[in-house]
Amino acid sequence: MNATATSLPHPCGDAPRRAGSEQAPAASRRRRPVVLAGSPPRRNSVRAVLADRRGATALVFAGAAFGRFGFAALATEGGLWYYTQRDARSATDMAAMGGASSYLYKPGDHSAARAAATDAASRNDFRADARTSILVNAPAAHGEKSVEVVITRRIPTFLSGLLIGEPEVSVVTRAVALVDNGNMRACILATHSGLTLRGSTSISAPTCVLHSNRMGANSTWRQGQSMVLDVGGLTATGQCVSCDYTGNGSTVRAYGSARPPVPDPFDWANSVPMPPSLSGSACSQTSLKDWPRLNNGTLREVRPPAGTQRMIFCGDQSLEGQQGGGVGTWDFAPGTYYFTGNFSVKTAILTCSTCVPGESGVTIVMVGANGAAPGVLSFTAQSVVRLNAPPTGRGYPYPGLLIYRDDAGSPAPAQISLAGGGASSLVGGIYGPTSGIYYAGNNDTVGVNRNCFVLVADGVDVAGGSGSVQHNDCDTVGTNVPRLQVVRLVE
Repeated sequence: MNATATSLPHPCGDAPRRAGSEQAPAASRRRRPVVLAGSPPRRNSVRAVLADRRGATALVFAGAAFGRFGFAALATEGGLWYYTQRDARSATDMAAMGGASSYLYKPGDHSAARAAATDAASRNDFRADARTSILVNAPAAHGEKSVEVVITRRIPTFLSGLLIGEPEVSVVTRAVALVDNGNMRACILATHSGLTLRGSTSISAPTCVLHSNRMGANSTWRQGQSMVLDVGGLTATGQCVSCDYTGNGSTVRAYGSARPPVPDPFDWANSVPMPPSLSGSACSQTSLKDWPRLNNGTLREVRPPAGTQRMIFCGDQSLEGQQGGGVGTWDFAPGTYYFTGNFSVKTAILTCSTCVPGESGVTIVMVGANGAAPGVLSFTAQSVVRLNAPPTGRGYPYPGLLIYRDDAGSPAPAQISLAGGGASSLVGGIYGPTSGIYYAGNNDTVGVNRNCFVLVADGVDVAGGSGSVQHNDCDTVGTNVPRLQVVRLVE
């Protein structure tokens, strides 16, 4: 009996599988490989690792934040550096100018200049300390009246230090200032006792200034309103009183108080040696009044001894016209004339017919004998004085000076009185370091074709008269002219 094969059911209820046809479950086919930290990825898992972006945002944020905060730190601290540099620049400029200004009042005092520069820097909030250094050079390389200031301030860095790699930055500023001769000149200069303008004065000085170095009140004092002034300026180191008045047809182009003092351009004259003897046999044995006459008794020619350019007159000398109303003329040859007593020109003419401005001239020197105080020089309103100063480079001891009164003795007013007549012409410098000058005369510069008239004295009193006070031809004549000084930055 044949047995019939019966197909038995699968124990799990599934249909029977053919041999070799077994397949992995679906869940098993979808499973991804696991990669452990520190172990190499399995094959076919590199793409999955690269696709994992966890932590990248943090790195990007960290880099961006570093740059953002770094540049913010540079912007913030850089602003501090900029403002520090700006303030330091201002302080350096002021310190240099303050130091140079010291030379206006204390010429040659370099210690005072350095102290003034340091003080100016301190007043502008820059004092020498652990982080600030102040270097002052006085004088500097630009001359005896120059000051160099260098200010260095070290500033600590904070967040910006992470970028620049430095714990601090240095802000360095430098400035150089000096005292310079300005373009404006002073034709009348009162060095100590002040300048007074009064009466019916008529002064023509359109290109120069009338100045006083006196400190305090009434330094330059314009009294009354009857005078007519045509001047480049009225200025004063102290108070300039009524200097702005321009009534009665006056023209004052500049005026002001508290201006820097003007240097004395003739101070060198006080060091010129005097002749060995100013008395006895060195003096002329003939007084000018009795000098030999020529030209029918109206002319006297005064000549220094042969081979010399000087004469010494002792005692008082007075030039007066002839008796009976005639006018006498004294014709001085070029040279230097010393007077140990008083010297006056009254009803007479004093001239130098052979003098040529820029080539030859005359200097009148008032000096005391044996150390005594010099006498008084006076030109009266009835006199005519036509003289010009000698030039430089020709062997004259006082080039550029027409009148010099020695500085011996204490200051006194009106030791030089200039009240000559309308035909008078004075070309050159009039200098009295301890003298007062009274100027009430006239000064005609047209007749000599030269325009140089400079008054420098301890004090000057201008009253009455009409005169031209100019400096246009002073360079040709060889006369130094006072210059108003200015302080300026050069670096």
